[in-house]
Amino acid sequence: MKRQNLLILLLGAIVFSVSCGKDGDKDIVTPDGILLNNNTLSLAAGESETLTATLTPKGAEGTVSWTSDKPEVATVDDKGLVTAVAEGTAIVEATVGSHSAQCTVTVTEEDVVIVDLNLASITYGGASLEGFQGNVLSYDVELPEGTVDAPQVAATAVAVASTEVTVTQAEALPGTATVVVAEKANTANKKTYVINFTVDDGSNPGSGDAECSGSSTVNLEGQPAFDTNGYTYSFKTAENGKDVIVEFELLDDQIGVVAFAWLYNPDFAEAQLDPVAGNDKKFTKTFTAADGTTVFKMACKFAFAGGMAVTKVFEYKIGEGCN
Repeated sequence: MKRQNLLILLLGAIVFSVSCGKDGDKDIVTPDGILLNNNTLSLAAGESETLTATLTPKGAEGTVSWTSDKPEVATVDDKGLVTAVAEGTAIVEATVGSHSAQCTVTVTEEDVVIVDLNLASITYGGASLEGFQGNVLSYDVELPEGTVDAPQVAATAVAVASTEVTVTQAEALPGTATVVVAEKANTANKKTYVINFTVDDGSNPGSGDAECSGSSTVNLEGQPAFDTNGYTYSFKTAENGKDVIVEFELLDDQIGVVAFAWLYNPDFAEAQLDPVAGNDKKFTKTFTAADGTTVFKMACKFAFAGGMAVTKVFEYKIGEGCN
């Protein structure tokens, strides 16, 4: 009886010993290391890539946990999917038991596509807008005396495929038409052109008056442009019927302004204009036209801190007005 009991105890010990080394019929292999398929990643903000963890030795099993030391730069989910968030560097770590592996993730800024919002052309009533330039946003158009209906404005964008053009027509005269060019993918990114229509009432420049004046944003082709405010101008024949009194004022917000006349009568010459007291952006000068000269031609160059801008060329018919 004692021998039988001893045999039973020995058999139980053997069974217990075998069950501690197996999981059912499967051997348990404890991981002694972990490897990643990439030790470095370079991603642009918004991009994603999956890291794969391999346990060693072959056949080892265990649960891998994933962490990022800077989730504001790059995040990682429980499957190893890394997503770039913002520019910078983050360390993504995979851990199993007491073993870990790291991947350095470098995130760069998202590629920015710059869309050209300039117009290629503007027409009104089928005619091209005189002096049009894509970077000039405001235009003044004087229509012939007796014009009743506002002309229809049409426009073509430079980047036709990536922009939309919306024209709001002038409802009456005088009136204003606007042209808005907006990026299709981001309509908040837009540029607005303005065309102001007036009608010659018989007393405007060019209708026979000795004085002409007004405001404009139109610049000399090939020269730096004005900002949205532009400039004012005035031409007047002196009492002697020969001299021309000119006056220009820069309306844009600039400092350290000086002004020069670019003369074309007929040869080119440059002459500095005199500042008007009390206004550091307004200038004047009286020019004596050469004998036999009936048309006085000039542009005004404004020079200021950080740049310059040049008006269009004016033609003033002495004793009559602007052409």
